[in-house]
Amino acid sequence: MPEVGKVFSTLDDASRFVNVYAQLNGFSMIKGRNYKNMKLYFQCNKSKKRPSVNTGLKKRKRNIVEGTNCPMSITVKLVDDKWHIASMSLEHNHDLVRSPSLTIFF
Repeated sequence: MPEVGKVFSTLDDASRFVNVYAQLNGFSMIKGRNYKNMKLYFQCNKSKKRPSVNTGLKKRKRNIVEGTNCPMSITVKLVDDKWHIASMSLEHNHDLVRSPSLTIFF
């Protein structure tokens, strides 16, 4: 379970932890903004909602993830050569997948 203050030796360790947590809990994560290699945001893969565009033309339906502006995120910061969970919001605004094998694992 993620908690503010949890420490990781490398960014890869933090990334792996966040992705495994997401997979076990029925959602997927994407890497968000990265500030000068000092701070990285992980977001729920449904965090971004695309604006709907109706052109009147029929388009092939793609297998894309429908965004819901989900607020779930975890922020890690580099402090003294270690990566720390600096902040997080673990709430989702959508249903989670019941089977971890059905999540998209990045």
